[in-house]
Amino acid sequence: MQKQTNISIWLTITALVLLFGTQGFSQSKKDLESQKRKTQEQIQKTAKLLDETKQGRKKTYNNLLLLNEQIESRKSLIQKISEEVNFLDERILENEGTISSLQSDLDELKAAYARMIQHAYRIKSSQDRLIFILSADDFNQAYKRLAYLRELAKFRRSQADAILNTQEEIQAQNLKLDSTKQEKLSLLTDKENEAQKLNSEVKEKNNLIENLKSREQELRSQLQAQKQRADKLQREIERLIAEEAKRSASEGYAMTPEEQLISKEFGNNKGRLPWPIASGVITGKFGKQAHPVLAGVYINNNGVDISTSKGSIVRSIFGGEVRKVFRVPGYQNAVIIRHGNYLSTYTHLESVYVSVGDEVSAKQSIGSVHTDVNDGETVVHMEVWYGQKVLDPEQWLAK
Repeated sequence: MQKQTNISIWLTITALVLLFGTQGFSQSKKDLESQKRKTQEQIQKTAKLLDETKQGRKKTYNNLLLLNEQIESRKSLIQKISEEVNFLDERILENEGTISSLQSDLDELKAAYARMIQHAYRIKSSQDRLIFILSADDFNQAYKRLAYLRELAKFRRSQADAILNTQEEIQAQNLKLDSTKQEKLSLLTDKENEAQKLNSEVKEKNNLIENLKSREQELRSQLQAQKQRADKLQREIERLIAEEAKRSASEGYAMTPEEQLISKEFGNNKGRLPWPIASGVITGKFGKQAHPVLAGVYINNNGVDISTSKGSIVRSIFGGEVRKVFRVPGYQNAVIIRHGNYLSTYTHLESVYVSVGDEVSAKQSIGSVHTDVNDGETVVHMEVWYGQKVLDPEQWLAK
């Protein structure tokens, strides 16, 4: 009976482990699926933008940037699928181990039950049980024998219940195991499909690079024009900063309490600010980047370039005051908004909805993005400044 008690305790512990282990499994699996879903959404978004730019008259540098982003997202998705498969492999091993342990316990329970039945057979009839009790040496021994027979009957029932419960648990675990294996097979199929898509995209990228290399002089001219536009934009920003400094020195100007609060709140929201457009993909990173086609050539970007869909609306990333609205050849319209000690700039605007001096709120529309009629590109350029220091906007925007 002690062995039966130990088995019952073990079964209870096993049930608790399965319960809490399943909860942890569900949570971890949920996290993996959430990450995978977000990556799939990013791939769909980039694919849509690629389709739009492919409608242009010729292959462009931005096509390559979008394709690079698509390839990296595809690699990330494959990695996440692999992680999910590995996670399921661990779960399969756990299920198989649990089933094996339960089967061992079931065998032991059945063996113990058989021994008990054999023992009970010796006193199977009511007359035998009565003789067993009356043949006691004294009343105390007779009472103990009666109690023993009652406990034996109770034990038989519990033993039968334990066997039945264990069989049901084994059946449940087998169903879970089959389901997990089917899910793993489905994921492996998805992984193979994504790998085929990745190979196709890599081939497309290589072909595009060869196409662009054949137009090296054109690319160099475009790069030089882009640098001139970026220099023009930076001079305008620096001029605005100088004007603000001069205003402060001549008029004793200082930020109002409200402006100080805005500046503090902006600084406290690093990594949580809304994107300047509702949907887009960063194709131009901040800082010094190696040109993907021209060997030995580097691009220095003071902000980020976000590819988006035609007709997209540009929004302020935080509350503030519009300090400058101007036009830069090649960059179309530009807007600079002050957020206390911070500035955010937005260029490549087809139209502008705000004027100098306007107070704007976070996510307020300030204009629409320009779309190039020749190549179909729709890209908004954004920068973030703190005083005279340029910052990486991607570190400030929500992930």
